[in-house]
Amino acid sequence: MKLQPGDTVVINRVEGDWNCGYLTARRGGASGWVRSGDIRPVEFDPNPPLTAWAGTWVQGENRIEIRVDKGKLELSGEAYWHGRGDNVHTGEFSGEAATARNKLHVEDDICKIDLALIGKYILANDNNMCGGMNVRFWGVWKRAGKPSR
Repeated sequence: MKLQPGDTVVINRVEGDWNCGYLTARRGGASGWVRSGDIRPVEFDPNPPLTAWAGTWVQGENRIEIRVDKGKLELSGEAYWHGRGDNVHTGEFSGEAATARNKLHVEDDICKIDLALIGKYILANDNNMCGGMNVRFWGVWKRAGKPSR
């Protein structure tokens, strides 16, 4: 996958003039190496208001809905993994969370998810216990449409 102007890369390792990261492009995502001179940091609010989280966040067909209610965030999500043929595994969660600066943690039974709001993106990581085999709430999520308050 080739890096294009405006694509987002989440950096997880730096070696010399190269950065290893996850590219979120218009046509999907992939891991790879990018020259340091080809990227710039994303500006973000380290202490965003609750309303900055509100809306529908997507990663392919996967969705996370976040609503503000009485000073807390209500979250729900659904994710899918497609195997061979018509083999589809699903996962879902719902719960409330309070923020700690630009981060939050939500739990639904054994499913645990950490989210970080970085500009117009959410970075997510789960404990791999949020649904069927290979179903994950992780990676880079983009807002779908305008924020809902």
